[in-house]
Amino acid sequence: MQANNNKTMDGLRPGALDRTPGRNPALSHYSQISEVVIIMKIVEVRTVLLSYLLKDEEQFSWSAGTTVQRNAILIEITTDEGIKGIGEVGDIGLAPLATGEMVAHYFKPMLVGHDPSMIQNLYRLMYNRSAPVGRKGLVVAVVSGIEQALWDIMGKAAGLPVYKLLGGRARDRIIAYASAGMHGNLSQMADGLDILKKAGYKAVKIRIGYGLAEDVELVSAAREALGDVIDLMVDAGQEYKDNPWNIHHALREARALEKFGLRWIEGPLAYDDIEGHVELAGLIDTPIATGENECSVYGFKELIARRGADIVQPDVTHAGGFIECRKIANMAEAYGLECAPHIFKGGVSLAANLHFIASTPNCIYAEVDQMPNPLRDELLIKPFKIEDGYIEMHDIPGLGVQLTEEIEHKYPYYPGPELRRI
Repeated sequence: MQANNNKTMDGLRPGALDRTPGRNPALSHYSQISEVVIIMKIVEVRTVLLSYLLKDEEQFSWSAGTTVQRNAILIEITTDEGIKGIGEVGDIGLAPLATGEMVAHYFKPMLVGHDPSMIQNLYRLMYNRSAPVGRKGLVVAVVSGIEQALWDIMGKAAGLPVYKLLGGRARDRIIAYASAGMHGNLSQMADGLDILKKAGYKAVKIRIGYGLAEDVELVSAAREALGDVIDLMVDAGQEYKDNPWNIHHALREARALEKFGLRWIEGPLAYDDIEGHVELAGLIDTPIATGENECSVYGFKELIARRGADIVQPDVTHAGGFIECRKIANMAEAYGLECAPHIFKGGVSLAANLHFIASTPNCIYAEVDQMPNPLRDELLIKPFKIEDGYIEMHDIPGLGVQLTEEIEHKYPYYPGPELRRI
């Protein structure tokens, strides 16, 4: 889009923020009565890679391996007004450097010069033009990061938190569930669950996938530690396994665990095994949750329509961004299904998914990662308050995240996988 240097009758060129007393700057993007038409332009798009190497005592293990570092792959978009938006790419540390190349040489030329408020348009442009290289995985995750950054810009320009731009709060508070139980050690897990119970959490998720007998022992100990009032979920993590369970193995596990009254069993099969999910769902009483690695409403369409899951788990940083996740949640709602987004990355991921959950009626929980991660904590302008098991949203404009020079210098990218495989 070319710059328009003509001034309006207010004496401001299009693109200038209106500072007239009593007007909220840049609300002309939406519905404010004003003679000023705000037209911002994107002038820069860059990728920022951050890493935090976990100390030996901070590393955590689960059935697929041991997590040895936490990465954050961020996309920063700058406008000609100096407003910067930040989004996070929901990659699990597989190809951070490829993300930077993809953004610099492919997506940046598509975006520079465009109005950042044209989010629907820009999403379709990126999604359709990238079809030859992928409609799932890293490509859509990168598009997700860009889309979040655009919403962050528009929230800052409007002086509003993103969830208000998405339709406002669907609830006063969000139920948090503690995402924990990583180590597969009974005594260590029991101590951790007792802490979470005393902290007021209403729901807790632990990891399984170590073998039938050990899984039953872990879930039994967890249920005993938490009691019957607190919701208990289990994550089998088969979406990340080299040899994921087949339907027969998943059925044996699910039936053995049904007596513990689980809120859901997550990731019991490879995420794209639609036939397996449909068959399993028809054979067990425990609700199935899946979808953290799926992309777009098209990817979720068959899973939802055939009721292969009871709870869908799109991730705003991976499935296509806010608009695409809203489509997924709406489709799920039409089939009477619930939504519980996946959240297990940095602070931008946490913030983005919370804004989505806050504004989406059938989102039932927010996942709260209990593992050490300063890239989660320090990227937030202000921590989200968790009290008595509920999260309260704040009203910081945009997503409420920050990327400072200090953070970039403190957490330089360290090449290497986040997960050390077993």
